[in-house]
Amino acid sequence: DLDEVQIGMILSFATLCNMALTIPIGYMIDYHGRKSVILKSLYVTSAASLLFTFSSDFLTMSLVALILGIGTSGSQQAPLAMATDVTINEPRGLSIGLYRIFNDIGFIVGPMFLGFLADSFNLVMPFYFMSMLLLVNAVLILVFAKETYSIKKNQKMLKKE
Repeated sequence: DLDEVQIGMILSFATLCNMALTIPIGYMIDYHGRKSVILKSLYVTSAASLLFTFSSDFLTMSLVALILGIGTSGSQQAPLAMATDVTINEPRGLSIGLYRIFNDIGFIVGPMFLGFLADSFNLVMPFYFMSMLLLVNAVLILVFAKETYSIKKNQKMLKKE
């Protein structure tokens, strides 16, 4: 069994990994495009959610949390960059504000719903649900989202730096 400090540490590991990758992922977003990074991030985050169901000790959960941090580092930045790209001729502040509202709604409703799933079924059900939801999201992005970034133009610019 994990104590409260270990649980807090595991959550911190994911956040620390996410923070450590902020700049490198930013370069990837600008070099490889938004859609590619979003898809890879969703796949990694989905895998981490599923791996948590097989984790029962501090070390394993810590490693999975690091994988989660890798996934979430791109899935937070790349959609915001994509939203910025598509609002060039729009009121950008309003558009980003709306993006944030919907993102924050997910952070409010998500934990409550996942808690409901855990209470109604078992503690691993929220992880299965999240893994599946992330994969569905990836499929929707793969099929419907268009790359919003001129990769070739910006690869030339980045190589000059």
